[in-house]
Amino acid sequence: MEEERLESRYVVEGQERWAIVHNQSATEVVFAFHGSAESRWDNEHDISPARRFEESYDARYFGKHREKHGYTMVYIAARRNSFGWYCWENNGEEFGSCAYDDRDGNDAALVAAIMDDFRQPNVSTKFYGLGFSGGAKFLWKNRDVFDAVGPIAGASAPSLFNADDEGSCTPVVAFHGDKDSYVDVDSDRATIGWYQQACGCQGKSVREVAENVTLHSYSDCGDPSQYIHYYELGGVGHVIPGAPFIWSGLGPTSDFDSLEAIWDTWQAQGSAAAMGQTQPLLFPLTLIVTACLVLWRQQS
Repeated sequence: MEEERLESRYVVEGQERWAIVHNQSATEVVFAFHGSAESRWDNEHDISPARRFEESYDARYFGKHREKHGYTMVYIAARRNSFGWYCWENNGEEFGSCAYDDRDGNDAALVAAIMDDFRQPNVSTKFYGLGFSGGAKFLWKNRDVFDAVGPIAGASAPSLFNADDEGSCTPVVAFHGDKDSYVDVDSDRATIGWYQQACGCQGKSVREVAENVTLHSYSDCGDPSQYIHYYELGGVGHVIPGAPFIWSGLGPTSDFDSLEAIWDTWQAQGSAAAMGQTQPLLFPLTLIVTACLVLWRQQS
């Protein structure tokens, strides 16, 4: 059965915006945010950067993973500024190709509108964010609207390190190559270090999970739903690990399946958190059952 694909139009704060939706009926929704890009393609409906991201990755990587796990995927197109770049809103932050954007952004409002379309009465819908490069930076800034996020080859603007309120510790599974010439790996190391402290994570483990792939795990961050997993890949450039070769200018690639690692962590940690929330009920329930058994034995 062929998967449904829709191009959906939204009007947000008076602006026309577009999204591409695959497999619309699922109750787990992954938003895919492309990187900042020059406007070198057609500008029909301002959807071209989302189409480009979809064309580059969907058929040979994202789509296969989506078919395996059955979730919905939403590709969103950033808006084009007067400098000829498709950029996610940043409100003047000092980091990245679109740092000096010249327009008011409504990207967060667009995400909220799309989420509202997927919400149904008495149905629990999970929303996840997957972002590459500039899209990863957008996720760091807007992570609190998602159940978990997966930023790849991107980092938070340093000006935001002290701007977040306590309690916004959304689960994160991040990836970065140490040969990234577009977004230096040190910026992501600084982001992870800040976030780990901001979330109050007490536990840390470091282990090599594959050749040249090191996983830094942070736990005990306040409750079972909070965790930080940071994968650093040796010798890898500005790429999505596991995805097909796109362009040599992005640097060396990796066959480590980042999307599977992100999804597995989201699912496993989500289940652990759900179990952790029910554990406080087990002790009083055990006492009640024990008391009933004692009473029954005395009566018999």
